[in-house]
Amino acid sequence: HSANIEDRLKKHNTYHKGFTGKWNDWVIVYYEVFETKNEAYQ
Repeated sequence: HSANIEDRLKKHNTYHKGFTGKWNDWVIVYYEVFETKNEAYQ
């Protein structure tokens, strides 16, 4: 989950330490918006 999807994608596409930092070609294929985390986790 993320409050700001653009910032989250930008982080994944920069070379940072961690699993997703090894590749910089991530794209968003699908996303949904929920009012609460509980709704999102159901």
